[in-house]
Amino acid sequence: MNRISIGAVCSYVLFVLLLAGCKSSDIGNGRPKVVTEPILEIGEDFAIGGALIHQAGGGEILAQGLCWDTKPNPTINALGKTQESLSSGEFSSTMTGLSAGTTYYVRAYATNNTGTNYGYELNFKTMSKQTFEVGDEYGGGIVFYVDETGMHGLIAAFSDINNEEPVSWKITHNEEELAIAAYESGIGLGMNNTQRIIANQAPLDDGSGIYAAKLCREYQGGGYDDWYLPSAMELEALFANKEIVGGFVPEEYLSSTGNENEYWTCVTVHFDTGQVDLALTSDMQRVRAIRAF
Repeated sequence: MNRISIGAVCSYVLFVLLLAGCKSSDIGNGRPKVVTEPILEIGEDFAIGGALIHQAGGGEILAQGLCWDTKPNPTINALGKTQESLSSGEFSSTMTGLSAGTTYYVRAYATNNTGTNYGYELNFKTMSKQTFEVGDEYGGGIVFYVDETGMHGLIAAFSDINNEEPVSWKITHNEEELAIAAYESGIGLGMNNTQRIIANQAPLDDGSGIYAAKLCREYQGGGYDDWYLPSAMELEALFANKEIVGGFVPEEYLSSTGNENEYWTCVTVHFDTGQVDLALTSDMQRVRAIRAF
């Protein structure tokens, strides 16, 4: 009775698969024999695949990688390709610059002096970009502002910092020490102000100082360490959605925006009326930390 070893069976199956990965018309023409391997990982703008070079053909391998397009039968002159280091056997390759939510067709390729050969075609679809709405619970808090793309915005902490007790804008309150360039008011600029306030206060802080900017930067809600004191416009945006975010009291809240002309004052927003005003930096006010995504 004839017996076939497991190794022989596996070798035969692999041989069949390798032949299937190449066009029959290319077999024996001197070009490399290449197999397109399954896609290993897919993201919004990238995908990772691979290939197996079965035979170098009629000369050494000059180029190898993956090629892809949004149309079937991609070639090395199509939408994109990778070029991997010239090693024999199996390799992985990362396709970058892809568009989210798009179907791509991919083939492995290998080139020698005789020409270029391709493996069988595979297709995959990149992940769609995640979009957000005001009120979404995400990133350690509640989304209260999104940009026109819906993919980026601002998140508010679930509650006021400092155990929901009022806190001052800075440690010290004489005019000379308060002269800092923390005057930016726009969306996305609160972190700049926050860092400038802390840098100015660092020489005056023995480690026990408690002030709004420092408390916001030290806050690690949701495991994130990029919280900050909102700018004036960010605070106004937060007020506009205060009912959705929740947990506010009808009092003044501090922004990180100082007053360039009277730098012993800073911008506040009253979370009952929405009134934008100036307060002394020595005044004790409510604070809600935010972060960008």
